[in-house]
Amino acid sequence: PVHPAAYRYGVPGGRIVNAVALCSLSERAVAMSDTLLASLDADEATAVFAHELAHHEHYTDALLRRRRVASFVLALLLAVIPALQLALGMQYAFAFDVLLLAAILAFFARGQQGHRTHETECDLRAVDLTGDADAVIRGLTKIHALSRMPRRFSQEFERAATHPSLAHRIQAIRAHASMAEQASQGPTVVATMT
Repeated sequence: PVHPAAYRYGVPGGRIVNAVALCSLSERAVAMSDTLLASLDADEATAVFAHELAHHEHYTDALLRRRRVASFVLALLLAVIPALQLALGMQYAFAFDVLLLAAILAFFARGQQGHRTHETECDLRAVDLTGDADAVIRGLTKIHALSRMPRRFSQEFERAATHPSLAHRIQAIRAHASMAEQASQGPTVVATMT
């Protein structure tokens, strides 16, 4: 089990509305802004904390170590490729430029790959941890309202965004909650003609 430290942050008079999972190999933490905590009731704050806790469950020590190695490899490539370009001359400049660009794009594509799906998974895990889908929905709705973010995104914007739209998140949470509710009840008997 993950046991992150909990931090509260903010500036007097500030309007920062955010909660973040600080995933690291040395110390794990969840930080929530003063404005956010002042705006949420206890159940909503618990739901948002559970969402951030789900990020910690996803980013295991093994995954964080792999990402650290990938970062070191990229840093090494960024240092070595220009040096090789200078040593071998400009005849290979185009090939080195393509290699450098490919390394950078691969690094950033790896970071964004599946991020929206991961956010939805954390929402659903928050429902499982708290047992209160409505509190998760209320907490997310308040965050969007306080951040002045629209409930729905255009398709182009959502494709590039790190988080799904609030409408899609609520839809996934309700579907998950109804499936969990059906699974917890007894068998469903449906009357048929035969």
